[in-house]
Amino acid sequence: MPSYEYVCKDCGERFEIRVSVAEYSQGVKPDCPKSHSHNLIRRFSPISIVGSSRGTPAPTGCCGPFGGGGCCGPRT
Repeated sequence: MPSYEYVCKDCGERFEIRVSVAEYSQGVKPDCPKSHSHNLIRRFSPISIVGSSRGTPAPTGCCGPFGGGGCCGPRT
């Protein structure tokens, strides 16, 4: 379930809510847990990918075991 990070424009409180994509697309209207205001700014929250203990290890650096273009240059 995705989490969405907000900052209250009235009191400066930062908080996070976890709602399904369906709930969010239906217009979830969170309120500040401190001031109960709806005057909020949604902040960018980078996604986090957690590897599994099974299978191949998670890539390291910018290329990892899969290499390719981008910051590593062409694959040889």
